[in-house]
Amino acid sequence: MATLETIESKTVKRLRSIFTLVALLANAGTGFAQGFMNLNFEAANTSSYASSGFIPTNNAIPGWTIYMESTYYPIVAYNTIALAGC
Repeated sequence: MATLETIESKTVKRLRSIFTLVALLANAGTGFAQGFMNLNFEAANTSSYASSGFIPTNNAIPGWTIYMESTYYPIVAYNTIALAGC
């Protein structure tokens, strides 16, 4: 016959296990998340340029600069044929 102390001990162990499981599951979704950083792509000003062609980098992607290896590119292609994809 189980004593009252044994029953309480088992109950405490079960509650501790349940609490630990709930704490782990509650933290699982945010454990490896990073903060959000707005890259400000919606600040592009393309309204004064043709519907397609080349526009200055500072208007297309404000705050960004384009380098390929050590060569600086002051203009970018805008609304042209995609280089990859469908």
